[in-house]
Formats: sequence, C-alpha cells, structure tokens
Amino acid sequence: MNKGGHIGMVTFIEKEFKSILNVRKFIDSWFWDKYSINPYNGCQFGCIYCDSRSDKYHLPTDFENMIIVKKNPGSMLDKCLTNARTLLPDVVSIVGTTDPYQPAEKKYENTRRCLEVLAKHRYSVLIGTKSNLSRRKVNRIPYGFLGHALRHIACRERIPVKEISPRYASQMCPYCGHTGKTNWRGYTYFKCAACGYEANRDRVASLNIALRAAPTMDMQIVPNLGLFPGGAPPSVGAFGKMKGLERQRQKTQSCKPTRFSRG
Repeated sequence: MNKGGHIGMVTFIEKEFKSILNVRKFIDSWFWDKYSINPYNGCQFGCIYCDSRSDKYHLPTDFENMIIVKKNPGSMLDKCLTNARTLLPDVVSIVGTTDPYQPAEKKYENTRRCLEVLAKHRYSVLIGTKSNLSRRKVNRIPYGFLGHALRHIACRERIPVKEISPRYASQMCPYCGHTGKTNWRGYTYFKCAACGYEANRDRVASLNIALRAAPTMDMQIVPNLGLFPGGAPPSVGAFGKMKGLERQRQKTQSCKPTRFSRG
C-alpha cells in the first residue's frame, strides 16, 4: 500500500486487493444485480445522506477525504472472470460505497478499465452516479448493454420482453401517421405539420412505441386514452375520430368532484 498523492484536502491511497468483484448471495431488490464492483473505497462527494457512512461497510469516518484506490482493477477483474467456473453473465452494478465517476476517475480511470473488461466478457452493467464526468464515458456504452441487462432480469424473473424498433418514433404523428422532421418544434415540442396534433416529443415517441407493441400483446392502444385489453371499445374508430374523444375526456377530467355534506 502506498500513497498516491493529494488533490486539495483529499488523500489518495493506492492499495492492492485480492478481488474486486462482489458476488451476492441473493439478488439485490434495489439494483436487481447479481454482482457489484467498487472501483474505489470512499467518495469525494461526501453526501450527507450516503448509506456508506454506516459502520457495516468499515470505511474511515472521513471517507470523503481519504480515497482508497484499488490497484490494477482491470487485470484483476479479467483474471477473475476468465478463470471462474461458477460465475454466469448477469447484471453488475458499479455503485455502492463509492461514486464510480467521482473526480478521482479523471486520474486513475478504474471505472473505465472495469467497463472494458465487462464488455469483453459480455456482462450487463448498471451505473449509478451524480457526476457530469459520466456523460462522455457512459455514452460510449452500447445500447446492447441495456438490452442485455433487461433480458437477464426478465429471464430471471420470468417476465416476457418484446423488443420494438424505436425508428422515427419521435417524428411520426400517432394520429395521422405523418412522419418527418417538420413535425419537430424545438428540442422537446411536437406539432404535426399535417393534422396539427401537439404534444411533448418524448410522449409522442413513447406512444408510438406502445402502438407498435400493442399487436404483439393482443391489445389496442388509443392515443391519450390508455390501454384496452382485448381490443378497443366499439365507439373508437379511426384515429381521426379520437380527437373528439380526447376533448370529451379532458372536459370530464376538468369537472369538479361533487361534494357531499354530512347530515
């Protein structure tokens, strides 16, 4: 063990460990992970509400000013996963007693080395952080990692999963089907150039994805009206008729509830 240096009032201590991968006896009910990794012990953010301050983690009381940096995390993790006989690919959470993208990551890059090894062995990853440093790092993680994690969890919990293509989901009008970037009004607003339908772009995208998924689940979805198991009611016709139903729904929701006085 040796001191790695100082940055401001923070002391970094480089220390060798026998293992870096933690295997849970039971699936974690909060992160839904089977394994966990802490690239560092201690966290520079020092959040007052952090659970890592509890005695069960055996961390220094001044854990935001004394960061233990685990040496050779990439090679150590690669050796562990390569030689393991009982470890099966599952969700690995890189969050726990530390923030994986705390300022120390700029210098030591332990989190980046762990992610490279996990990608090599095709393990799904869950990252929890409050740092802006993660933006340029996390964006490099392929979307397949997310799908891989969802498939693992779904298989483990016996939940059916349907993969739907999100192509043009934020450009297509859910009412008339008109598709194009001309429907965009700024970064978050959607207004159809053909029929004039207006909504938030994220809401439009999620609605279009739901409409595409409905036939595979034997359900029909009416925009802004929710789900109807077993198909839509007879009063719902083409998308053009739904505008009137939407106005009627809004009027119904705007009505004040009846107040009853006690006798």
